[in-house]
Amino acid sequence: MKPLGRLDREQLNKLNKETLIELLLNALSRISELEKQVAAQAATIQKLRDEIAKNRQNSSKLPSSGNLKKPKTYSLRQKGRRKQSPSKNLLDRLAKYKSRVLAFMYDIDVPFDNNLTERDIRVVKVKQKVSGAFCIHAGSDVFYTIRSYISIVLKHGHNMIDAMYGAFIGQPFIPSGGMT
Repeated sequence: MKPLGRLDREQLNKLNKETLIELLLNALSRISELEKQVAAQAATIQKLRDEIAKNRQNSSKLPSSGNLKKPKTYSLRQKGRRKQSPSKNLLDRLAKYKSRVLAFMYDIDVPFDNNLTERDIRVVKVKQKVSGAFCIHAGSDVFYTIRSYISIVLKHGHNMIDAMYGAFIGQPFIPSGGMT
C-alpha cells in the first residue's frame, strides 16, 4: 500500500476497514523500527559516557616515566637546580592544566583546537619578519590594536569593512557576552 500522507478526521472516516487496519499495521512497524534505532543510539551514547568516565579517571594518573626520554646527565660540579627535559616540562604542564586541556570533551562549545588564535599570531609574526621589527613602540601598539579589532569582528561573524567604517564614525563594534 502506498503512503497516504497526513489525513484529517473526515478523510479517515471515508476509508474502509481493511485500509485502516493496514495503515495501523504500517504505523506500528515504523514505530518498532524507530524504537530499535533509539535503543541503538542510547547504547552508543552510554558507551561514550562510560569511555569519557574511564578517561577522566585515568587522566589523573601520570604516564609511566619509562616512556619518557631520560634527561641528560650533568656533571656533579654544576650548581643549582638541574634543568628538566622538554618532555618532563610538557608532562608537568599537561598535569597542571588538565581541566583546560580536556575541556573540549565535556563542553561542546569549546573547540578541539585553537587554529583561530594560531592564525592571528601568525599574521603578526609575518609582519615582524617582513619589517624586521617595528620602528617605534607606538607603531606596534597601533598595528596590534587594529589587528585585534579586526580579528574580534571576524570571529563574531560581522563584516570587517562595516565594522571599520563604524569605528571611524565613532560607532565601533563592541561584542556582547558570547560569540554569535
